[in-house]
Parts: sequence; C-alpha cells; structure tokens
Amino acid sequence: MTADETYEYFTQFWLDENGKRLGGLWRRRGDDLEHVSVTDWAWHPLANPLDAPHPNTVEQITEHQAAELLEDRQRFVQYWVSHDSGRPMIYRRLTSPEITIDEVFGLKNRWIPTGTIREFRAAGPHQKPGLVPIDAETAERTIRETRDISGVTRL
Repeated sequence: MTADETYEYFTQFWLDENGKRLGGLWRRRGDDLEHVSVTDWAWHPLANPLDAPHPNTVEQITEHQAAELLEDRQRFVQYWVSHDSGRPMIYRRLTSPEITIDEVFGLKNRWIPTGTIREFRAAGPHQKPGLVPIDAETAERTIRETRDISGVTRL
C-alpha cells in the first residue's frame, strides 16, 4: 500500500421487515479492509477474511457520506417500545459487523443487556407482538415523559 492510496467506503445493508437497514460501515485501502464498531465508534481491521461482507450486501459511498454516517450514529440503531408491563419499556439494538448489542432501558435508568429483541425477532411479530418499532426521537421522548430523564439515546 502506498501513502497516496485513498480509502473506498461502503455501507452494508440487511433486509428486514422494515426494508433496508444499515448493517455496517466499511472502508478499504488496497487489500486492507476495516469496519466501524458500535462499541467505540472507531475503525477496526477485519480480523477474519471470511467475515468480509458479501458483494451483494454493500453499496459504495463517498468519504463525505461515510463521515455523515459517523456523525449520525442513530442510523446504526433500531428502537422498539413495549407496553406489555403497563409501563412503556424502550429497547434498542446497535449493529456493526462484529457485534449486535441488544439493550433495554432498565428500571435503574440505564441501558442493560436483554434477550427480548432476539426472542421477538426469532418468534416473529405474529407470535410475540409486544415490540413496536419506533424512531430515536420517540424513544427519547417516551423515556423523558416516563422517567424524567433526557439524553439517554445519545451515542
């Protein structure tokens, strides 16, 4: 790799019940492939070549578009609300190529790991209809209205 080689940027998309969903942000320079991790929002080298995205699941973007995605981290997150317990519970899923993090905004007013999203998606909405997709603004507003806390959806 030479110093004047620039990066090529790609987004990885997955299809789900709501259409295309961002599954990862990638960049390549020469033979080096890196992705952004939702654990620290930094670029990481691809650890295993077998984990490289399939060409049918990526779309090339510009460096500027990649920077915009990194500024708008909510694009990497899905939110749901459940009213099963009588009180709205907010769930979120953060997705990057190496990890999926499922959390619920818990009773101690912090995000904690949960298996509910995985169970919901495995069972399907027809068998476990408790989670309703929402956007980040609705998640933030619901938590503010029920817990009197702001800023919990900031990443």
